[in-house]
Amino acid sequence: MLKLVAAFATLSITTVGIGDASAQAQADSAPESTSYRNSLVKGDLIAAGLLGGAVVTAIPCVAGNGARVSCQVAIGLGVASVGTYLLASPITHLTRDRPKAAALALALRVGLPAGALAIAQTFENPGEASSLVIYGMIAAPIIDYLALGRFTKKTDVRAVVAPSKGGASFAVAGAW
Repeated sequence: MLKLVAAFATLSITTVGIGDASAQAQADSAPESTSYRNSLVKGDLIAAGLLGGAVVTAIPCVAGNGARVSCQVAIGLGVASVGTYLLASPITHLTRDRPKAAALALALRVGLPAGALAIAQTFENPGEASSLVIYGMIAAPIIDYLALGRFTKKTDVRAVVAPSKGGASFAVAGAW
């Protein structure tokens, strides 16, 4: 009878050990959430900085007392700002191996302002029209930041404990 109790106790301890390893494997394979929103914000801040530089440089040109070089610099900064606004986010998504998010980000950054411009053509007041386009340009990065800048990465890690001749075998395998 004592041998039967000892065998049952050993079996219980072994089963608990396997259950703990299995629970740990399930915890390790839980989806991992990854965010790179800071990188998206940095790209948009660079675009805003370039736009600010273009505006400051263009003020003398608009006033009529600016040098020709100043006007060319303003145009260059404006083009760089638009290019950064349109491409920084898709490039950031591509560096994270997310081509669909990159395509969506580009579609947002082109589509929202273009759609706002199309709607704004129906307005009689030019101030309201330009405001709508600016809102579209601001909404695109916000949607990009909130909806596309974070994703869940599934890691599949499994631990296996199997009895073998003379003891037990333990193995861990995963896919990242």
